[in-house]
Amino acid sequence: MIRDNYSTDQILSAEKLLEIINPSADLAHQQIVQFREALLSEVDDDGDDSNLLWVVKDVVDWESGYFVDWKDTESFVHCVMKLADRWGVTLTFGSENPLADDFLSRTTVPDLMNQAHSELLPKGLVLWNWDTEGDCYCGWITKSISASAVAAISATLGIEVRSGDRPF
Repeated sequence: MIRDNYSTDQILSAEKLLEIINPSADLAHQQIVQFREALLSEVDDDGDDSNLLWVVKDVVDWESGYFVDWKDTESFVHCVMKLADRWGVTLTFGSENPLADDFLSRTTVPDLMNQAHSELLPKGLVLWNWDTEGDCYCGWITKSISASAVAAISATLGIEVRSGDRPF
Protein backbone atom coordinates (compact mmCIF):
# COMPACT_ATOMS: atom_id res chain seq x y z
CA MET A 1 0.00 0.00 0.00
CA ILE A 2 1.17 3.50 -0.78
CA ARG A 3 0.04 4.53 2.71
CA ASP A 4 2.86 2.50 4.25
CA ASN A 5 5.43 4.90 2.77
CA TYR A 6 4.25 7.88 4.83
CA SER A 7 3.91 8.88 8.46
CA THR A 8 0.57 9.73 10.04
CA ASP A 9 1.73 13.37 10.30
CA GLN A 10 2.45 13.47 6.56
CA ILE A 11 -0.95 12.02 5.68
CA LEU A 12 -2.75 14.45 8.01
CA SER A 13 -0.77 17.35 6.54
CA ALA A 14 -1.74 16.34 3.01
CA GLU A 15 -5.39 16.17 4.11
CA LYS A 16 -5.07 19.62 5.68
CA LEU A 17 -3.71 20.88 2.37
CA LEU A 18 -6.79 19.50 0.61
CA GLU A 19 -8.95 21.44 3.05
CA ILE A 20 -7.22 24.78 2.52
CA ILE A 21 -6.91 24.65 -1.28
CA ASN A 22 -10.65 24.19 -1.70
CA PRO A 23 -13.13 27.04 -1.29
CA SER A 24 -15.85 24.41 -0.82
CA ALA A 25 -15.92 22.07 2.18
CA ASP A 26 -17.87 19.55 0.07
CA LEU A 27 -15.19 19.38 -2.60
CA ALA A 28 -12.46 19.17 0.05
CA HIS A 29 -14.28 16.23 1.64
CA GLN A 30 -14.64 14.47 -1.74
CA GLN A 31 -10.95 14.92 -2.45
CA ILE A 32 -9.94 13.67 0.99
CA VAL A 33 -11.97 10.51 0.34
CA GLN A 34 -10.26 10.10 -3.07
CA PHE A 35 -6.88 10.73 -1.44
CA ARG A 36 -7.48 8.05 1.20
CA GLU A 37 -8.57 5.59 -1.49
CA ALA A 38 -5.42 6.35 -3.47
CA LEU A 39 -3.29 5.68 -0.38
CA LEU A 40 -4.83 2.24 -0.07
CA SER A 41 -3.88 1.28 -3.62
CA GLU A 42 -0.93 -0.97 -4.26
CA VAL A 43 0.89 1.21 -6.78
CA ASP A 44 1.18 4.93 -7.37
CA ASP A 45 0.14 5.56 -11.00
CA ASP A 46 3.08 7.93 -11.50
CA GLY A 47 5.49 5.31 -10.24
CA ASP A 48 6.88 7.87 -7.78
CA ASP A 49 5.60 7.33 -4.29
CA SER A 50 8.54 9.11 -2.65
CA ASN A 51 6.59 12.36 -2.47
CA LEU A 52 3.06 12.41 -1.10
CA LEU A 53 2.28 15.55 -3.07
CA TRP A 54 2.17 13.49 -6.28
CA VAL A 55 -0.80 11.61 -4.80
CA VAL A 56 -2.43 14.95 -3.90
CA LYS A 57 -1.71 16.25 -7.41
CA ASP A 58 -3.52 13.30 -8.97
CA VAL A 59 -6.57 13.94 -6.78
CA VAL A 60 -6.82 17.71 -7.35
CA ASP A 61 -5.44 18.12 -10.87
CA TRP A 62 -7.37 20.83 -12.77
CA GLU A 63 -10.06 20.91 -10.11
CA SER A 64 -8.27 22.43 -7.14
CA GLY A 65 -4.73 22.55 -8.45
CA TYR A 66 -2.77 23.02 -11.63
CA PHE A 67 -0.14 20.82 -13.26
CA VAL A 68 1.32 21.99 -16.58
CA ASP A 69 4.37 21.51 -18.74
CA TRP A 70 7.00 24.24 -18.42
CA LYS A 71 6.07 25.74 -21.79
CA ASP A 72 2.30 25.19 -21.82
CA THR A 73 1.12 28.74 -21.26
CA GLU A 74 -2.36 28.05 -22.64
CA SER A 75 -3.08 25.20 -20.21
CA PHE A 76 -1.73 27.25 -17.33
CA VAL A 77 -4.02 30.18 -18.14
CA HIS A 78 -7.05 27.92 -18.62
CA CYS A 79 -6.51 26.03 -15.38
CA VAL A 80 -5.59 28.96 -13.13
CA MET A 81 -8.52 31.00 -14.46
CA LYS A 82 -10.79 28.08 -13.53
CA LEU A 83 -9.23 27.80 -10.06
CA ALA A 84 -9.51 31.54 -9.45
CA ASP A 85 -13.13 31.48 -10.58
CA ARG A 86 -13.87 28.91 -7.86
CA TRP A 87 -12.57 31.47 -5.38
CA GLY A 88 -14.76 34.18 -6.94
CA VAL A 89 -11.94 35.98 -8.75
CA THR A 90 -11.59 36.74 -12.46
CA LEU A 91 -8.00 36.83 -13.70
CA THR A 92 -6.83 38.87 -16.69
CA PHE A 93 -3.10 38.08 -16.64
CA GLY A 94 -2.66 41.72 -17.63
CA SER A 95 -4.22 41.14 -21.04
CA GLU A 96 -7.53 41.91 -22.74
CA ASN A 97 -7.55 38.33 -23.99
CA PRO A 98 -5.19 36.09 -21.99
CA LEU A 99 -6.02 33.12 -24.24
CA ALA A 100 -5.05 34.90 -27.48
CA ASP A 101 -2.27 33.11 -29.34
CA ASP A 102 -0.20 36.27 -29.75
CA PHE A 103 -0.31 36.93 -26.00
CA LEU A 104 0.48 33.33 -25.06
CA SER A 105 3.39 33.13 -27.49
CA ARG A 106 5.04 36.21 -25.93
CA THR A 107 4.96 34.98 -22.34
CA THR A 108 6.12 32.13 -20.13
CA VAL A 109 4.49 30.09 -17.40
CA PRO A 110 6.65 31.79 -14.71
CA ASP A 111 5.60 35.22 -16.04
CA LEU A 112 1.94 34.18 -16.00
CA MET A 113 2.32 32.71 -12.52
CA ASN A 114 3.77 35.96 -11.24
CA GLN A 115 0.95 37.97 -12.87
CA ALA A 116 -1.78 35.68 -11.48
CA HIS A 117 -0.22 35.88 -8.03
CA SER A 118 -0.21 39.71 -8.27
CA GLU A 119 -3.89 39.74 -9.21
CA LEU A 120 -4.91 37.28 -6.49
CA LEU A 121 -3.02 38.90 -3.60
CA PRO A 122 -5.28 42.00 -3.29
CA LYS A 123 -8.24 39.59 -3.11
CA GLY A 124 -6.74 37.86 -0.07
CA LEU A 125 -5.52 34.85 -2.05
CA VAL A 126 -2.11 33.36 -2.83
CA LEU A 127 -1.05 31.32 -5.85
CA TRP A 128 1.42 28.63 -4.81
CA ASN A 129 3.84 26.36 -6.67
CA TRP A 130 5.91 23.46 -5.44
CA ASP A 131 9.23 22.12 -6.60
CA THR A 132 8.35 19.10 -8.74
CA GLU A 133 12.06 18.60 -9.47
CA GLY A 134 11.08 18.33 -13.12
CA ASP A 135 10.07 20.37 -16.13
CA CYS A 136 6.53 21.08 -15.01
CA TYR A 137 4.72 23.51 -12.76
CA CYS A 138 2.27 22.42 -10.11
CA GLY A 139 0.40 24.26 -7.38
CA TRP A 140 -2.84 25.66 -6.02
CA ILE A 141 -4.56 28.72 -4.56
CA THR A 142 -5.26 29.36 -0.87
CA LYS A 143 -6.44 32.24 1.25
CA SER A 144 -3.56 34.49 2.30
CA ILE A 145 -4.22 33.65 5.95
CA SER A 146 -3.30 30.02 5.17
CA ALA A 147 0.35 30.89 4.40
CA SER A 148 1.64 29.60 7.75
CA ALA A 149 -0.33 26.37 7.28
CA VAL A 150 1.21 25.91 3.81
CA ALA A 151 4.67 26.44 5.33
CA ALA A 152 4.01 23.87 8.07
CA ILE A 153 2.58 21.37 5.57
CA SER A 154 5.54 21.73 3.22
CA ALA A 155 7.95 21.21 6.11
CA THR A 156 6.11 18.07 7.24
CA LEU A 157 6.01 16.70 3.69
CA GLY A 158 9.66 17.59 3.07
CA ILE A 159 8.95 19.62 -0.04
CA GLU A 160 9.68 23.18 -1.09
CA VAL A 161 6.69 25.42 -1.77
CA ARG A 162 6.83 29.04 -2.92
CA SER A 163 4.30 31.74 -3.66
CA GLY A 164 3.61 32.41 -7.33
CA ASP A 165 5.83 35.47 -7.39
CA ARG A 166 8.80 33.11 -6.95
CA PRO A 167 8.30 30.24 -9.44
CA PHE A 168 10.75 27.36 -9.55
